Amino acid sequence: MKEIKNEISRQEFDDLKEKVKGLEKVFEKINSIALSTEKLAIEMKYMREEQTKQDKRITTIEEKPIKRYDSIITYIITTIVGAIIGFIISLIKMK
Repeated sequence: MKEIKNEISRQEFDDLKEKVKGLEKVFEKINSIALSTEKLAIEMKYMREEQTKQDKRITTIEEKPIKRYDSIITYIITTIVGAIIGFIISLIKMK
């Protein structure tokens, strides 16, 4: 049977140590990116909520002239119908 050697040289140890340090830096960068992504997602959520609120306000503002126009048209129609009915009634009373 072959005997397994469990010893590593000082150079191999130093090389592994440097690789671990490099991996720690990579992990820190990945962690930083993950945190930044989480913050970005939260900000986007708040922006979406604010946009929804603004959409509601804009819709309300856009509907005001339409409601006003509808009211004016209703008053005009009511006035015309009232005038026609008044005219008809006056014609009936004259006969």
